[in-house]
Amino acid sequence: MSITDTNLYELAGPGAFDRGYDYYREGRVVELEMRGDRTIGIVDGTTLYRVELRHEHSELDGSCDCPASDHIVFCKHCVATALALRDQLANSVLAAQNDGGDSLRNYLVGLDTKTLVSHPMTVVHKDSALYDRLRNRAQLEKGTVNVSEFKKAITRATPLRDVFDPASVSALFRNLAATLRGIVEIAEQLPATDLLNVALHTIRRLDKTLERVDDSYGYRYEPQEWARELHNLALQRSEWPPERRAEHLLELALDDPWDQFAGAPFDYAGGLGEVGLEAFFEAVEMRLAALPKLPADATYDDKIPYLRLSRYPRARAEQAEAWDDVARLDELTATTAIDFERLAALSLKAGKPESAAEWLARADALDERGRRGRNELWSEVHAGLGDWNAAVSTREAAFRRDVSFKGFRRLMHFAEQAGGVATVRDSVVEYLQEGNRPGGWPDELHALTLVQILLEEKDYAGMASNAVARIGNSEKLLQVAQWLAGPAPSGAAPLYEKAAAVLIAKKTNRCYRSAVRTLFAAKPVFDACGAGAFDDCLSRIREVHYRKRNLMAELDKRLGKA
Repeated sequence: MSITDTNLYELAGPGAFDRGYDYYREGRVVELEMRGDRTIGIVDGTTLYRVELRHEHSELDGSCDCPASDHIVFCKHCVATALALRDQLANSVLAAQNDGGDSLRNYLVGLDTKTLVSHPMTVVHKDSALYDRLRNRAQLEKGTVNVSEFKKAITRATPLRDVFDPASVSALFRNLAATLRGIVEIAEQLPATDLLNVALHTIRRLDKTLERVDDSYGYRYEPQEWARELHNLALQRSEWPPERRAEHLLELALDDPWDQFAGAPFDYAGGLGEVGLEAFFEAVEMRLAALPKLPADATYDDKIPYLRLSRYPRARAEQAEAWDDVARLDELTATTAIDFERLAALSLKAGKPESAAEWLARADALDERGRRGRNELWSEVHAGLGDWNAAVSTREAAFRRDVSFKGFRRLMHFAEQAGGVATVRDSVVEYLQEGNRPGGWPDELHALTLVQILLEEKDYAGMASNAVARIGNSEKLLQVAQWLAGPAPSGAAPLYEKAAAVLIAKKTNRCYRSAVRTLFAAKPVFDACGAGAFDDCLSRIREVHYRKRNLMAELDKRLGKA
């Protein structure tokens, strides 16, 4: 079996492939066991995930129990496991080829120095990043470090050409990250001025490179992190006073076309120091104060200088939950109804419903037709002012626009304060039972929210009938089935069967496998419904889908393992 990067890239897609490669390099595959044509792996992610790879002849497939995979998709955990498996297979081949284990070692020991060095050099010359890192260390040993060599290495790693293929873009930025990592490793031994020179050259080259490549998948983020680390170290070791460091960083950030400084100044806490951080914010506030007040008809382009400056103190104010400060900064560019809505929301966060009402009134005056979309905010304003009847009225109008269970819970809280819980509940349930309306939310969303309401009321029969009749999404069906599995297995079983039918209707082998796994995972639920319930379900599946040979094979295969 051959496991290649190209094969894994095609199976997982660019994003999962790169994240899986990182997991593999970080050693997150903690267990690996081959079982015939299957390999079981345990990967340390957000939690421990179980991966199953299937390799038949030259084909590789896999699944994982993480949410992203849902036992169907070849995810990043599958990629990491496949790469670990490739290593294990390669080691097995080497062991099989090793005649006694000492022949290669004895051969290398007997070589003269010149011949011995020639072997790794053939490898090093094929990996420019590795070549640069080893050359850096060699120059340090000899005391002949030349900063121009670092800049040349970065220039080589950022060729200014059009690159659109995701695999090529990924390789380009992975190589640049390796080059920068090598420079960071020896940064402490470089003069501060040279280090800053290299860091600024890196930032400029990254900007120019990003003008020529399609980095839709965000491959640039790793080299940007290393470039930021390099720049941070350069500032930290610089003899500049804190105020000059702050001005230097602010100038770069304001002239940043690719968000390389999106995390400034917090990402530069080490390079600026505490005094430098404060100097940065003082410099921002001085520039903001020097800007003229925007006219009411200001365009977005007019607002850009204000927005670019205000985002730094705004981020600090948000971290501190200083909503008055956030509002003060947002007010600088507030000219539209949406701007006024945002200021109303901030006023509510600051505990100022009167101020929120003023901002919403301005939004309504500017855009009367959009008032219905502001009902949720108005309901919070009325609640803050203690007008519970108005709060219920506007919240119910808002609920009918989003039909979310969260919105229902908030509405019932207001209804409780107003003393009309039963009336409001009945009105909402009647609305949700009406079904879909032209131009409204899909009926499935109405049904799912109604099911959640009935779950709270323990109306399991109502839950099951609504879900079976009105929900057609397999994930939502399984969610409701899981809610019913404990208290009402007879209501859950038809939902598991319908979820499997929805998957089967997609007519792909992966969906067939997922449908079979769904049914067998639900076997205890069927068994709780009575003897033979599970077999009856499988018989119905076979009767309806007997022409789908691959599905029948999956069922037979699973029954043989049961």
